[in-house]
Amino acid sequence: MRTPILSFLFIILFVFCASAVAGDGIVVNLRIPENPWADSHLGERLDTYMSSITHVPISRNSIDDSVYMDVDGESFQDLMARGKMQDGHYLVDIKIDRIDLEKRKWTLVPMLFWRYRVYAVISGTFRVLDLNRERMVKNKAIEYEIRAADNWQLVDDNEFDPALSIPADKLTNLFERLENKAAEKLFKEIKAISRGNSFGK
Repeated sequence: MRTPILSFLFIILFVFCASAVAGDGIVVNLRIPENPWADSHLGERLDTYMSSITHVPISRNSIDDSVYMDVDGESFQDLMARGKMQDGHYLVDIKIDRIDLEKRKWTLVPMLFWRYRVYAVISGTFRVLDLNRERMVKNKAIEYEIRAADNWQLVDDNEFDPALSIPADKLTNLFERLENKAAEKLFKEIKAISRGNSFGK
């Protein structure tokens, strides 16, 4: 008789502890490398967007990847622990792998004329962990780009043409536009999570 009672009490205690630990907020990890072309303010731009989410708690961490030895940064267990410590239901892990300029060949007339265009590019991965269920619910590659204003080239088929060089002030503006686009796209992903059924919205 004592054993069923103890089992029942254990189950009640387990459910109580689990409900006490389970959070209802969103924790955002943003890991971003140094931008070799301009100062990065992606985190601040994302914060501005996320401040409009008021129906669930939301917080952001800036993660320094240099403190982690493995290529992917924090392990799955580390991510789970970080999110639960901050009373999160979901942890959004955004890892930016690359911020760069690209020169791409563009065909004017097939087999006759080419030219190059310059793009600012951000790429990485976007992962979502359900901390209550301890599983990953989304894992996808992300890439955002903005094309620089076209400059006419004297030699169209030359990616090292000086005409493709971008002045410093225009380069700063180009990456500001890119980060604004990235922050807006990332915010839409996070906002969709905040409206999930788990939050009762």
